Amino acid sequence: MQLKKIGLTIDFTDPDKATHEIEHRLNIFKDSTISKGLHVLGDVPSEEDLAEYVITATRFEDDSLVKKFGKQKAKEMVMEGLYGQARLPEMERQVLIKILESVSMEKDSLVGSLNGGFVEPGPSGSITRGRYDVLPTGRNFYAVDLWKIPTQSAWQMGSLLAEKLIESYHKKTGRYPKAIGFILWSTDVFRADGELVAQILRTIGVTPVWNQITKRVQGVKPIPLDELQRPRIDVVVNVSGIVRDNLMNVIELLDDAIEEVGRLNEPESLNYVRANSLKDHIFSAKPGAYGSGVSHAIEASTWNQETELGDVYLNWLGYAYGRNKNGIRAVESLRRAAETVEMIVHKREIDEIDILDDSCNYSYVGGFYLACKKLGRDPELMYEDTSNPNRPQLRLFREEIERVSIGKLLNNTWLNSQMKFGYRGATEILKKVEHLYGWAATTKLVNDQIFNNVASKVVLDPKMRNWFSDVNPYALEEITRRLIEAKNRGIWRPSKEIDEKLMEVYSQIEGELE
Repeated sequence: MQLKKIGLTIDFTDPDKATHEIEHRLNIFKDSTISKGLHVLGDVPSEEDLAEYVITATRFEDDSLVKKFGKQKAKEMVMEGLYGQARLPEMERQVLIKILESVSMEKDSLVGSLNGGFVEPGPSGSITRGRYDVLPTGRNFYAVDLWKIPTQSAWQMGSLLAEKLIESYHKKTGRYPKAIGFILWSTDVFRADGELVAQILRTIGVTPVWNQITKRVQGVKPIPLDELQRPRIDVVVNVSGIVRDNLMNVIELLDDAIEEVGRLNEPESLNYVRANSLKDHIFSAKPGAYGSGVSHAIEASTWNQETELGDVYLNWLGYAYGRNKNGIRAVESLRRAAETVEMIVHKREIDEIDILDDSCNYSYVGGFYLACKKLGRDPELMYEDTSNPNRPQLRLFREEIERVSIGKLLNNTWLNSQMKFGYRGATEILKKVEHLYGWAATTKLVNDQIFNNVASKVVLDPKMRNWFSDVNPYALEEITRRLIEAKNRGIWRPSKEIDEKLMEVYSQIEGELE
């Protein structure tokens, strides 16, 4: 069946459920953002790209062309404005002007800063989330007021995500999770004002207390159980090194909130924080270290059993943080916490960067999963997507891996855009394949057909192979070697035909590189 050929795993035993699943998957793909190559300093985007920038930046505004006429018609109208055939509405016109201003401002600011000159400050944020106030780019951007995290708007989103996630688990299992594992990165704070921070607080059943004048967070207060209408769910939070280094106030806020919930005089059946009685809840690498270590082991191929990767994660992230805790060695505490985890959550707030773009994604999520699995747990892996703030989505991690693999890595639009950039474009393709392998090694959520299609489309296709040989044969060698490693480790089970062709091509590549 065609869906299976492209790598979608859908159960067709129940036609009604399969129809619903296909519709669900199509909607996920429909909302995807596909990057078109790499940013080149000083280059003016094409007219088509300019039009797409404008409609993407303004799509959430009620009076935007996209909301009034739909994406395709809006794009045509912006193109007409670019060619002088029609006058654009003021909002779209101003966004277009500021995008064009960005081209010269980026160059001028770079040269000016290298000469020791002043660079005009400006706000940070994601244009694809409707933050076109960050335009023009080329300014020295500043972040948020860290003491306002989470903001009141982020609290609304985080609360929605928390209840949606908990309810989905309850619906599937008939009970509430004893603890949820969260991966907290600084991007949540700097791009989304702390949506995941808010979700963690809501999960344990507390609400931030904001100063009425400054809107800074002064502390938290418990939400009464009769208002919460569910137990307080325990949390285990693994934070990145950047969060540890720059957002200690957020870590202390979370730690204080968890400690307060643990002291509440409530039945353990309704307060899982109190029931689990964990010593520590927030973990990261030791001071001065970054990542989870798992990606280093996978990239170097220095592992034999997946339990070894779980050990790497536990040892690397076995340091506790919080109020008066700044990197206390706590491997056993992390083990004890991981034993309680029944779900692991990773959230992204933009789609132009996805889970195949950085090894940290599988290193944290997959590593956390293997640590839990080593300790006898099999937590559900969930992905949260708030790239469209008006319609946050929750999906299985398997669905997200298939979305970015099929919709981006194996998409001709994306591949062709990378081919325009020669050596660097080949490196970008290599990165996605390596990270796909990382997901497969840590979660086993990459199905055989996706690997089959990567082999057929990237390595075995004569046109693609010739292009790699011309611009970056080393990237092709590494992609092929990773596929063979996936096969040898039992992560991928290719057909005999693909296996033989792959080995033949690898021999040719090695001969050409010698």
